[in-house]
Amino acid sequence: MGIGIEDLERLNALPKEISKPDMDLEKLKRLPEYRRRQWWDELLRVEEEYYGKYYLGGATNEYLEANIAMSKLKLIVSFSDNGEQCPVHSFKEDEMTFMRGFEELVVIGRLSVDELVDYFKRVKGKERGLVKIAFDAVNQGYGVMDEIVRRSDIPGDLANAFTRVYGERLKKMEETAKKYIDKYGLPAVEADINSLLDESKYEREKIIERLNQSLSNLDDRLREGDDLKEGKNQLERTLRGLEREVVTKEAGRAALTSKLREFEDDKKDAWERYEKVESAWSESIGEIEERRKALDARELELKEAEERQRAELKDTARKAFEDELGNISRLKEELEKKGEALKSERAELGYERSEIEERLGKLRTILEGGEVKRFVTGDVAKIHEMNYIGRFDIKMNALPRTIYDPIEKKGRRINAWSDHYKFDDADKILSSLKVDYDEATGKLPLNLRSRYVVADKKYKLFGKEETKLIVEAAVLGHLLEYAENGFDTRTVTLSELLSVLTKYINRAELGNYFHVLGIASVTGFDKKVLEHINSNDFHNNFVSRYVSLCLVDLETGEVFYNESDDRIKAYLPLFKPLFDEEKMRAIREHVVGRLELKDFAVLDRIVEEATDGGEGGRRLAKKAFYDLEKEGIGEVRYDKEFGLVVANTRKKEVM
Repeated sequence: MGIGIEDLERLNALPKEISKPDMDLEKLKRLPEYRRRQWWDELLRVEEEYYGKYYLGGATNEYLEANIAMSKLKLIVSFSDNGEQCPVHSFKEDEMTFMRGFEELVVIGRLSVDELVDYFKRVKGKERGLVKIAFDAVNQGYGVMDEIVRRSDIPGDLANAFTRVYGERLKKMEETAKKYIDKYGLPAVEADINSLLDESKYEREKIIERLNQSLSNLDDRLREGDDLKEGKNQLERTLRGLEREVVTKEAGRAALTSKLREFEDDKKDAWERYEKVESAWSESIGEIEERRKALDARELELKEAEERQRAELKDTARKAFEDELGNISRLKEELEKKGEALKSERAELGYERSEIEERLGKLRTILEGGEVKRFVTGDVAKIHEMNYIGRFDIKMNALPRTIYDPIEKKGRRINAWSDHYKFDDADKILSSLKVDYDEATGKLPLNLRSRYVVADKKYKLFGKEETKLIVEAAVLGHLLEYAENGFDTRTVTLSELLSVLTKYINRAELGNYFHVLGIASVTGFDKKVLEHINSNDFHNNFVSRYVSLCLVDLETGEVFYNESDDRIKAYLPLFKPLFDEEKMRAIREHVVGRLELKDFAVLDRIVEEATDGGEGGRRLAKKAFYDLEKEGIGEVRYDKEFGLVVANTRKKEVM
């Protein structure tokens, strides 16, 4: 049974609109980014419905498939050319370049065949790209699209999409080429190879010169905004003070509300400086993209010239072509790296702004009557951190073990780790506060990270070692809160997590290795984080081929990860905290009994009455509190007088 007409028209409405030749790339790139992202999401939905509901049942439609493929490719090219973050996709750079080449067909759609013949006569000697391929194909008796596909090396399904969408214009181009050749003969091939190579070298050197000037101008503009970092630090210091006052209730609500208004004014000034810096980065990113596209065009022209004259090329000329193409390729790689670095810095700026907004939102919520859910002192955070990293190190040194490498698709037998590194953020505390090293490292949590590396020599027995796989446990906490306030109540926000994760992904992609990462927090994670980590958006943009992530709540013992990432599941035992189940049952029963009697239970009292005491006892008692909250039996909150408490939320008997 085929697809019904109504369903086909519904599914094809958006793909047809985007893929049609009239929606050229320049028009598409001028549309707002949010609109194009909405279209991308809708295309994914259409694709899922078509392939999931109809295709598997044998109800196929090549026209719809072509429109979907073409629409997705156009959108990806528009994101890339605008310097915007591309959604996860499977298109190759050659295919994207191929799409850009079809922009030459715009003139084909505007003019008649006779007008096109006259047009190409006027621009004789300037025929390039697809137009030149069309003339060559007609002259040699080949089909135009067949020759385009042969030279461009794109897959058949995408070639079919181009044929279906641009079929009329390809036919007109073929007719134009035939009529032109009949009337004037084949356009002259560029005779002077040296001239073509000199032109390419000159353009390449000008690109380097202009880019260096642009980056120098960027540095000047960023220096003008040197006070941006200090402004951000001042905002964060003010926020930490406000958070302390809100939690400890040092000031009344009216006074705190007034301070929040003052903070809003300071924030507005800071955001104006942020926008200037962001604009400077965006301009440089745009220029890099523009230069890269110019190199793409030049590279394509050289390859076509080499292809046309391959038989006549002498060894010296062929070597000159290869050298120049190599120079272009290396420059493109450098531009791509620089562009990615600038995009990363720009994204970091956005994360910083978002984090401050998220923290401000939490303060407002508490002022409006919301509860403080976590209250962790520096010494407790320190113990949690050391226990987490210590347990991880013990497990990692239980060798030999076999771990799976999804990049190279093979198991790796580990008898000894190639390297083991430990890192911390002590410098962040020392550079911000007047405390000595021993005080900082001895009393405060430091965001410890323990990294185990598997590396192989490039050529088995010799050569430089290359990283193949990393397994790392990391703690993510708010160190300055512990240093200044003595405690922390803030859960990890989405902006914080994405800022950290993006850096790991960028490094792993650059190094082409697989990185397993367990990020732990003593104060837990925002609800938005837990929702986002299992969302399609997170899967599409942050579940990387190179990085596999789990989140660990050190207070509750819970572990969170994206369910669609099967790779992380084998590594979860390395990160998951362990609790004595028998002791946990006894503590839980004691807490439930206390809730029946008094409707609330105080952590310190439970530790004293139902545990062996110490931080181990507190850890188990806290776990019991949070488990009861998950079951809907109690609600955990921080009370200034009693500390951490759990209040009964059920009127009926709970045991």
